[in-house]
This record gives sequence, structure tokens and C-alpha cells, in this order.
Amino acid sequence: MGKAVNMLHMLMLLRSRGKMQAEELAKELGVKKRMVRKYKDDFEQLDIYIDSITGRYGGYYLSRDNTILNLGIDEEEFSVLKEAENYLSQESFIFLKEYQLILDKIKSSLESDLNNSTIDLIFESVPNVNVEQEKGKYIQIQEARSKSKKIELDYFSLSSGLKNRVVHPYIIYIYQGFWYLIAYCQLRDEVRQFKLSRIKSLEVLDEEFIKPKEFSLKDYLENLKSCVGIIYDKKKFRVKLEIDYPMSIKVSERIWFEDQQITFQEDNSILFEAEMTGLEDLSNWVLSMGSSVKVIEPIELKDKVKKVAQEILEKV
Repeated sequence: MGKAVNMLHMLMLLRSRGKMQAEELAKELGVKKRMVRKYKDDFEQLDIYIDSITGRYGGYYLSRDNTILNLGIDEEEFSVLKEAENYLSQESFIFLKEYQLILDKIKSSLESDLNNSTIDLIFESVPNVNVEQEKGKYIQIQEARSKSKKIELDYFSLSSGLKNRVVHPYIIYIYQGFWYLIAYCQLRDEVRQFKLSRIKSLEVLDEEFIKPKEFSLKDYLENLKSCVGIIYDKKKFRVKLEIDYPMSIKVSERIWFEDQQITFQEDNSILFEAEMTGLEDLSNWVLSMGSSVKVIEPIELKDKVKKVAQEILEKV
């Protein structure tokens, strides 16, 4: 390990274990004893003081008022981070091990021994992905983004199957446990979203691209506010649904869209209205409510739901 890493490791050890003899530190760091003393002197140049006691039971120690690793995180805040660990583990977060290492480092700076989780999280399902493969894709894409390099990938689309594409990677983000890439697709000549789990292979090219100055993640996400899922369609619809009780209660308990209007009727059914986009996801959402929903408008949504319902009926 490099000097800076060794010095930080030395501080972490002293934080978590208290007093340690020079021989112990040297062994943990994989250096000679004289380097431990050198690190102590280097810390003093940074106004970070490691104290020491001579004698048989002596050693180096870091007083608790030393603030080099004090992140201002208390026990209650740390417990929140631990609950996040629980959530991420059930969401198959690809950097879970790295996150847990960070938690260990934070824990070493706290006085209390915090091991217990206070909340049990229950999930209906978790992403069925190969974590190491997803991590490899993520790292390659982030490297390409940082160097403004194009990516060639074989991507499986639900609508067009497996195709070779060259893309300009803009943004990578996570949604419901899956990682997505927002990129300009040369094949389609527009900005598209690519689910990492559907990327069958990828290669970072030597060819560079220039990200448009006008591209804004904020604006892009703003468009998604009118979607049930994350597939954006430029065409918007004024949607009006009549939803029966008790499904009406479940729908009313959530803000689906910023401009949604919910009107309760005497029988506790509701009229749900909003401007929405993404006909495919929208029809799936309506169908998920079964016979509890009636599509009043638009006609495009009515026709889509009827078509899918008929296809389901033919398979029963």
C-alpha cells in the first residue's frame, strides 16, 4: 500500500483498537517499526498528534478529541446507514462490499458498539443479476464517461431484440435495484436508456464524443415525472380513470404525478386525472388494477388496454 493509505490505515487502527505497540502497527501495516515513527512525525506536520507511552505496557494511541476521522456522525445517524446497508443488500447493490467497508471505517470513529439492526425490511423480489458482471459493466461505463469515450455494446431490447449499438454515455443511475445508462444512441439518433442487465457485451472505444452542453439530467428527470415507469415518450396524454374501492384507497395514498387530481365519490371510488406519457408502462399500470379500473380517456389508452386484455384472455 502507498504511504497515504498506510497513514489512514494507521489512524483507523488506533481509532478502533485504542493503544497499540509499534510492533503491532508495523505488522498490520506491513512496514518496519521506523516507518511507524515516521508516520507519527508526518502526522505532526499536519497538526495531527498521536500520543505515546513508553514502557512495557506502552504504545501509540489516538485521543478521542482528535478530529481527523470525525465525520460528525452520531450513533443515531450511523444506525440509519446500517438500515441502508440492509436495504442495499436486499436490492443486490453491486457495491455492497465497498459500502460495508466504509461503514467499518466510520464505526471505528464512534465510541459505541453498534451492531444491531432495528428494522426488518421485506421485499417482494430482488434483481436477478450477476453482481460481479454488473459491477464490471458499471466500472467500464464510468471509465468511458470520465474520458468521454464512446461505447460499443450488444444490447437486448424488448422491442427490437439483440442489436449492436454505439452510444455516448451521459449518465448512469439506479432505479428499483437496477442500473440504467442514459446515452445518445447512434443507431436511433436520439438519447435512450439502457438497462445494464440487458447489455450482453460492451467495449470502450478510442473514439471520443462531446456531450451536448444543453443536456441536463434535471430536465431529463423532469420529463420522467409524467411516466409511470422510466420509459419516456414525447407524446403526452390527458388520462382520466375511474377506480373502484378499495383499490381507490391504495392509489390515493401515493403521489404518482405532480399534477394529479383525485376526486372521491360517494361510494369511495375515485376519479383519477393527470397528464401522463409512456403508453406501454401506463397500460401495464392500468392492467395491474384488474377490474377495479375503468379507462375514461384517452382513446389510445382504452384501445391499448383492450388489446392486451384480449391477448391475455386468448391464452387462458
